[in-house]
Amino acid sequence: MGFKVTRLPSIVCGVSILCFIAILLTYKTPVFQLFDQYFLELAQNANNPVFVLITKIISVFADGKAIAVIAIILFIFSKKKNNALLFAGIALATYFITLWLTDVFLRKSPPTSLETSALLYSFPSIPVTVASVSYGYLFNTLLKLQMRNIWRILGLVMLVVLVAAICFSQLYLRCNYFTDVAAGASLGAIVLSFYYVSRQIVLQEREILLKQKELHQ
Repeated sequence: MGFKVTRLPSIVCGVSILCFIAILLTYKTPVFQLFDQYFLELAQNANNPVFVLITKIISVFADGKAIAVIAIILFIFSKKKNNALLFAGIALATYFITLWLTDVFLRKSPPTSLETSALLYSFPSIPVTVASVSYGYLFNTLLKLQMRNIWRILGLVMLVVLVAAICFSQLYLRCNYFTDVAAGASLGAIVLSFYYVSRQIVLQEREILLKQKELHQ
């Protein structure tokens, strides 16, 4: 009962960091390499033209163009224009951070990828990381909107399903190994929760400064 919602981002950040470190330390071990290979072969054996088309459509939602379109829509229809700018800025920063990490770890993408535009390196998964952060930000934005609960719940469920579907699409299209996707989801949670922790600290400091000004007046 004494749990405060404001503590949630810091807890998520801590757990996600531990998960990411655990994946980082184990993804090259023989056990996890067999695990990755198993999922890769499973996707290859389950190859179906209809599912390939569906998963390719889903993967578009993790593309930079789709994120840009969402940012523009937010800017046009949102009363607070800074929400759209923050959304675009966080998504862009996440992309470059993850791209830099793929160049650090240099794990080559699966050779059997069905996406011709697949990146050379796959760890952590860039589409999964960007989608986790972008749609996680929209998730939080949706929580604050004044609307009927049924529409809010429906929107939140759709965002969760979309991120899960993007993770699945990366596996099914063989763009990423399972550990790439797990690392991308963990990294996305770290980036998003770190943003909200930082935001809370800034807002609290601003509130303290305002109170101090009021006392001096």
